[in-house]
Amino acid sequence: MEGLIVWLGGADAQRAPVAPAGWRTERWARLPDSAEVARLPKVDVLVVDEHGFDAGDGDATRLLELRLHQPQTCWIVTWRCPSTAPALLEQLERYRVQAAVSPDIDELALGRVLRALDSGDLWLPRSVLQTLYLRARQAHTQALMALAGRARDSDEAQDAREQQIRALQRGGLSHKEISRTLGMSLHVVRRHLSGTAGHG
Repeated sequence: MEGLIVWLGGADAQRAPVAPAGWRTERWARLPDSAEVARLPKVDVLVVDEHGFDAGDGDATRLLELRLHQPQTCWIVTWRCPSTAPALLEQLERYRVQAAVSPDIDELALGRVLRALDSGDLWLPRSVLQTLYLRARQAHTQALMALAGRARDSDEAQDAREQQIRALQRGGLSHKEISRTLGMSLHVVRRHLSGTAGHG
């Protein structure tokens, strides 16, 4: 894999942009305006300083234009503080950023990141991956709750609570996760699943 890496802005603009062997680099001090976007060379990798996303609305619009004009470009953000996962998540979702790296990354480390991106992987801090997982898990649980809610309204012979519990179990939740989700004790969940609730 080789091509053009563009380093956009950056707090450390004096530092020469790094690139693995075989890659060309450019540093852009500013975002291209709307008229310039269409005339840009093909950019294989765009490395944006974390503060490049904090610019005014005009810059946000130009970043989106750049993303739309060159959809094949891999976007990397330099991120000094990966514990600020919510801010990084917003950039991941809005601009489809594929990697977050230290601004002090060297050629070898950047080469590993580029190989990972070339194989379709993401390169993100653990805190961001955990947050993404928790968001996905929450969305999954909410979908299961909606399914359980629909099951509750059906005319099946089982009571509504047992239907909810069974729907969550079919969705892959453990007994403990079901008890937390529905706000009931683990004992009650197990009783419903054994079929003895309300029968004795």
